[in-house]
Amino acid sequence: MSKTFLIALLVGLGAAGIIVGVFYWSNLGSQVRLEASIQKVRIIPTDENSAVAVFELRIKNPARVSFVLRSVTTRAVDASGAPLTSDPVAQVNLDQVLDYYKLYGPRYNPVLHTKAKLPGGEQHDWTVGASFKVSAKTLEERRRFELDLEDVDGVVVTVAEKR
Repeated sequence: MSKTFLIALLVGLGAAGIIVGVFYWSNLGSQVRLEASIQKVRIIPTDENSAVAVFELRIKNPARVSFVLRSVTTRAVDASGAPLTSDPVAQVNLDQVLDYYKLYGPRYNPVLHTKAKLPGGEQHDWTVGASFKVSAKTLEERRRFELDLEDVDGVVVTVAEKR
């Protein structure tokens, strides 16, 4: 190989690396993603075989694009590892439950609902309610809770409780 060819090759590879780096850094915030955590869980026994779980979430959207919520799915993983499905609790019903069971406290944050817009670069706290058809004791003995937050574009972010 000649010295001129080697220098031209290195200059070409350096220029290509710079171009790839510019494209990478310019698109870094355009992916739809969330950083979310469950801050607190309140389990309210409504009768012997059902309970309502109230989740306080902290959600940060580090992207430059908004996350528009299509759905929230909640489930628990019981002590044996089996998933327990739930039904969503609307804000009106959640407020009624919390008003009736005052011992468990009020609703502190807005309820995360369908079509909620989570703007890019912002962090907010939200409340999610879920009704389970199992006893409160079963939920207390769980391994963890999991919430799936689905964007209108199909991206699903799973938030798992740390226990």
